[in-house]
Amino acid sequence: MRIAHVIGIFSPEHGGPVVSCRNYALSQARLGHEVSLYTLEGYAETSPALRLGEEVTQHVFRVNAPAKLGWSRRLRRLLLAAEPADVYHLHGIWLRAMYYGRLKARKERKPYLVEINGALDPLELASKPWRKRLVSWWYQDRLLREAGCIHVNSSREARHVRELGFDQPIAIIPAGFNSREMALLLEKAKAAPPSWGPMLQNAKVLLYLARVHPAKGIDLLLEAWRRLGARAAGWKLVIVGPGDSREVAKWRKDYHDLEASGRCLWLGLVSDQDRAWIYDRSSVYVLPSRKENFGNTIQEAMGQAIPVITTTETPWQDIEEWECGWLCRPEVDDLCSAVARAIETGPEILAAMGRRGRAIINDRYSLEAVVDRQIEVYRWLSGGPFPTWVMRSNET
Repeated sequence: MRIAHVIGIFSPEHGGPVVSCRNYALSQARLGHEVSLYTLEGYAETSPALRLGEEVTQHVFRVNAPAKLGWSRRLRRLLLAAEPADVYHLHGIWLRAMYYGRLKARKERKPYLVEINGALDPLELASKPWRKRLVSWWYQDRLLREAGCIHVNSSREARHVRELGFDQPIAIIPAGFNSREMALLLEKAKAAPPSWGPMLQNAKVLLYLARVHPAKGIDLLLEAWRRLGARAAGWKLVIVGPGDSREVAKWRKDYHDLEASGRCLWLGLVSDQDRAWIYDRSSVYVLPSRKENFGNTIQEAMGQAIPVITTTETPWQDIEEWECGWLCRPEVDDLCSAVARAIETGPEILAAMGRRGRAIINDRYSLEAVVDRQIEVYRWLSGGPFPTWVMRSNET
C-alpha cells in the first residue's frame, strides 16, 4: 500500500505522538509498504524534526508564523501536488497541517483517518477554550466528521470522542512498544553509559520520564517527594524530559532543596540511548498525570520491567489488578502515599512486579500487533472487509 502520514510537529520535545508516528512509519515501510511522511519544523524552543532515513520518503517544511497554527504554504502546495497515496493517516487535530491532509484525501477521493492524540480530553479542551472553539468551528469539526475512521489509543479516549457527538467508526489501537529497538538501544547504552551515570551510584532511582508539564503532574511529584523526606533515604528522584525553560527554572528554584540535598536530579531531554539506560537503571517509574490519552512512557517502563506509579486519570486502570504497579488520585497526599508504598517495597517484589508488567506489554501492546491492526484498518478504508474489532458508528 501507499501510506501517507501527516503530523504537524515531529520534534523529540513533543513526546509520545512523535515516537508513535515514527514507529508506525518505519514499521510499515519495513513490511514493504510505500510510506511517506509530511511534517513541519521551526517552532520556538523546539529541535528540528526527526529524520527517518531512506526507508520513509520524508517531506519537512518550515512552519509559517504564527507558528501556533501549525501551517505552511509550501506544505499545502506540495502535498496537494504529490502523487496520491492509498490512505492518509493524520496525527492530531488542532494544527492546519492535518487539514491539508484532509484536502489532499478529498481531492484524490482517498480515505483518511485521524489519530486524536488526547486532543479531546475534557481537561485539554478546558485549556485555552476560546482558541479551541474557534479552531473547531474553522476546520477541526469538519476534519473529524469527514474522516473514514477515528484512531484512538484507549477506550477512555473513545468515550471522549463519543461524548462530543462524533459518530464515525473508531479504531482503538494503542501506541505499541518497540521492544526490538529498546533492546538494541540498551545494548549500546551498556557499552557506552551516559556521562551523568556516576551521579546515580549507590542510589535507587525513582524515574519521571515525560514532558515536564503540569498536565503530567510534575508539581504534585515534587511536593510529594519533598514531604517524604527521610522516608526516601537512599532513593533519588530523576527527572527526564523536555519542558518550557521558564517553567522548569521556576520548579528548580522552588524545589532547590531537593537538588541541594542530592535527592533530585534534573536531566532534561536525553538521547534515545541514554533513555534506554536510565530505564534499565530505575527501580520504580512514576507518571502522576492529571490527564492522559494513553501514556507512552508508562508502556515503555512496563516493557522494561519497571513497576509503575500512575493516576486514575490515565487509561492504565488495571496495573494494580495486574500486580505491576500502584494507582492514586492526582493529588499530593494520595501520590505521596503511593510513592511511599513503592519505595518501601522490597527489591525482589519490585522485580517480580516488573516481570509481570513486561509480560503484559509483550502480550497485548507489541508494536508488531499494533501495525498489523493499522494495516487492517487501511485496507478496510480502501474497500476491504470491515474489522470486527472496530467500533461502528452506533456503538459506544
